Amino acid sequence: MSIFNQMHEFLAKECDGLNLKILKFSTWHTENNNVNVDIIVEKADLQPTDLSDCSKINKLALLWLKNANMNRRTNLSVRVPGIDRELFNPQDFERFAGQQVQIELKELINNRKRYKGFIKFVKYDLITLESNSEIIELDWNLIEKASIVPDWDKIMKKVKVKNK
Repeated sequence: MSIFNQMHEFLAKECDGLNLKILKFSTWHTENNNVNVDIIVEKADLQPTDLSDCSKINKLALLWLKNANMNRRTNLSVRVPGIDRELFNPQDFERFAGQQVQIELKELINNRKRYKGFIKFVKYDLITLESNSEIIELDWNLIEKASIVPDWDKIMKKVKVKNK
């Protein structure tokens, strides 16, 4: 098991006790052999995640890295999914039914790799979208990446209401 797999396992266990879950844990090496670690977290009970939650995981990750005696520089990022959040599993599609998403597939379907539409429903691993009055069914296992398309008009209306 690699050192970063061990780190991921450690942080996942710690998150359980903090009502947090790791949505994505990724690492990559830079040209000068530094390592970037990117961690996306959210509350396990789906309540809003805030800066203090990220800070807790950041401190635990830094402590783990210190104890691991890393011989290379590590750049650490701990963050929440964000407004254009990535969807990581079929349950995320269920949770965000009705929202607009953009999807990139692993392979071409109907001569296309990219789809944009509103999530209509999810049944098992089949994601159903509506795009321009067309119904599109995609197998979850063929999705490379999917993310929410923010409704900026709706968001800006909320901001204006709060600022009044």
